[in-house]
Amino acid sequence: LRIFLRVCNIPHQEHKTFINKKEHQHEDFVKINPLKTVPALQHNGFSIVDSASIFVYLKQTFPNLVADHWLPSTLRENIRINEYLHWHHLGLRLFATGLFRTARGLPFGALGMPANKDINRKCFKDVKRSLSILESHFLKDNGFIHNQPDISVADLQCVCELTQLWVLGVDFSIIQPKIHQYIERVAKRTTPHFDDVHKSLFKVKEKLNFDTSSLDP
Repeated sequence: LRIFLRVCNIPHQEHKTFINKKEHQHEDFVKINPLKTVPALQHNGFSIVDSASIFVYLKQTFPNLVADHWLPSTLRENIRINEYLHWHHLGLRLFATGLFRTARGLPFGALGMPANKDINRKCFKDVKRSLSILESHFLKDNGFIHNQPDISVADLQCVCELTQLWVLGVDFSIIQPKIHQYIERVAKRTTPHFDDVHKSLFKVKEKLNFDTSSLDP
């Protein structure tokens, strides 16, 4: 979302919320987002708590700033982007974010299952299955999601999830070269904002030093 706002030059103020410090549970944040999740957007007293919904809102609120390729207005292209966005939450995010959390010793899922090697391995197995679907269905050609001629919000959603796995030391150039090339395309298309927004993740990678070999049974 931060990359999108910056690339489109949408006037905004960013407020960092540190989950590890439980700032998402503070009263001021809960007033904006009762679900206590990130990201969240507040505009003219109107709050939105889902990233995909935020993209739609920004596209319609700032039509002169948001180019059509981000969320195409033509029916079939729009459906293709939304197809990915609907799959994303349970198809990639659930397991990628789950692995990112458990690798850092945080509980997994709504039930708060404690992190352990078995949970990590299961998450990684599910991640690899999701990556295969991503590559075979959504990235059939060497372009963007669903072979769109230019980047869309679906690409931002996808790649920002994948970079969490990169922080853990997952080397896409080895396990999924096609996805590795795809990440590089998105990063290049959104430079310099991509690297700037991911600075904090780079720091996490240095501190975490996670051993991915423990993920294989």
